[in-house]
Amino acid sequence: MFLTIASFKPYLRLARLDKPAGFMLLLFPAWWAQALATPSGTWPDLWLLLLFFIGAVVMRAAGCAINDVLDHKLDAQVARTKVRPIASGEIKPWQGILFAMLCCAMGLLIVLQMGPLSFWLALASLPLIAIYPLMKRITWWPQAFLGIIFNWGAWMGFAAVQGTIPFTAFILYAACFFWTLAYDTIYAFQDIEDDMLAGIKSTARRLGEHARYVIILWSGLSFILLLWAGLHAGLGAVFMAGMAIALIHMAWQLKNWRKDNAASSLAAFQAHTIFGAIVFAAILLGRIFS
Repeated sequence: MFLTIASFKPYLRLARLDKPAGFMLLLFPAWWAQALATPSGTWPDLWLLLLFFIGAVVMRAAGCAINDVLDHKLDAQVARTKVRPIASGEIKPWQGILFAMLCCAMGLLIVLQMGPLSFWLALASLPLIAIYPLMKRITWWPQAFLGIIFNWGAWMGFAAVQGTIPFTAFILYAACFFWTLAYDTIYAFQDIEDDMLAGIKSTARRLGEHARYVIILWSGLSFILLLWAGLHAGLGAVFMAGMAIALIHMAWQLKNWRKDNAASSLAAFQAHTIFGAIVFAAILLGRIFS
């Protein structure tokens, strides 16, 4: 049977290419790190920016495939996820595994061009990516585990540019952890009723009525740590002005979010990509004019 464009469509959906917010949220910590690691008065390396972009796309695709293979029975019980290619039967689990392996191989080929430290960091992340889908079965904090693995780029960006991981990278990683904890908890509120029926654990279920206040706290910690990372890296007034815009956007997101409305949760989650772009612009311009 000849391959057709239609035969690839389920794999494009498996990779979530129709939902770019996911890979953009994976990408921004790496771009932030690269911009922070770049010498003052210069632009980040465009080739490296492109490598991180492609790497974010393929590694997010790998993560989604692994997640869907392990969760296809649970996904079939949730309204939003039952149409996913593996849960719906369009793709067999073994095909999903092969797809994930191919994406991981592509990711490793990309990271080989970033230097040995970046390669070993990427290799160390693979076991964590593989076990992440199991977290919702054993802990109320799968979003925290996602924060640990989803922000590896905060280290890899520095490793690729400087060949080392300075203290600024750890500050940035902590900022990204709380950022992920906030936006992925918001995302989890889309499925909270179905998750209860299926027995799926999440921070959204764990926090319940207290979620808004805790998410505001996490968002505030993330913002403060981002400021610290930029100032520690030598950025000045231009960066601070950009971060003021980011803070306004963050406050607007949280003010308008309605946790009992799935569409509002999705919109608030997606809006974090705009926050990420504003922060990247603030770091980029702050570095150029520092």
